[in-house]
Amino acid sequence: MSSSITDSTVKAAMEAIASESATTEEKIQMLIELAQGCQKQPKAPKDLRNAVSLYYQAYELCKDDYPLLKARTMAGMANALQAIPAGGTDLLLQAKAGYEEALPIMLSLATPQEVAEVQMNLGLVLQSLANHNLARISDSIKAYQEALRGFTWEEFPQEYAILHNNIAIAYLSMPLSSEKEYLRHGLAVQSFEAALKHIQLIEHPREYAMLQNNLVHIPFSYITIIFYLE
Repeated sequence: MSSSITDSTVKAAMEAIASESATTEEKIQMLIELAQGCQKQPKAPKDLRNAVSLYYQAYELCKDDYPLLKARTMAGMANALQAIPAGGTDLLLQAKAGYEEALPIMLSLATPQEVAEVQMNLGLVLQSLANHNLARISDSIKAYQEALRGFTWEEFPQEYAILHNNIAIAYLSMPLSSEKEYLRHGLAVQSFEAALKHIQLIEHPREYAMLQNNLVHIPFSYITIIFYLE
C-alpha cells in the first residue's frame, strides 16, 4: 500500500531537519512550505493536524532569531487549527492565541496584505467564538475593519467583498435589545452598500451575488430607514 501525500510530506520534513547541508532558515522555510502543502487540499483532518505539527517544528526552530518566519508559522498553525472540522472551541481558542501572538510581529515586519490576512482570519475565529460567548462580536468587527486597510477594493476585490459581508453578518448577530434592532440592521446595510459601491456584477459576479443575496434578507423597512438617514 502506497503512502499518502501527507505521509510523504511529513517524512520529507523529517529528512530535511536531519540534513546537515540545510541552514536553519532553509529548514524553517521547507517546513512552512510542506505545511502549506498539507493545508491546500486536505483529504482528512489528519492532513491538517500534520500541518499543525510541521508548523510547530518550524516554530521551534525559529526561536528569537527569525521573528517574521516565527510569526508566519504561528499564523499558519492558527489557520490549520481553525480549519480542523469539528475541532471545538479549544482549537478555536488556540487559533485565536496564535493569531494574536503573530499579529504584533506582522505589523512591524510583514507586508500589509500578510497583516490583513491574519486580521481577517482572527475576525473569523472571534466571530465563531462569539457564538459560544468566548469572544466579543465587536472585536471580530474591529479585526475585519482593520483588515480592510490591506485588502482594498482596487487590488483585492474578493477579500474586500468578503470582509464587508462578514462585518454585516457580525452586526446582525450583535445581542441588542429589540428597541435597538434597527441599529444593527442599519449598520449591516451600510456595510453591504459600502462594498456594492465598488463590487459590480460584470467585473465580480460571485462577490456581487453574495452581497446582494445577503442584503435582501434584511427587512426592507430597515433599508429604507438607513437610506433616509444618509
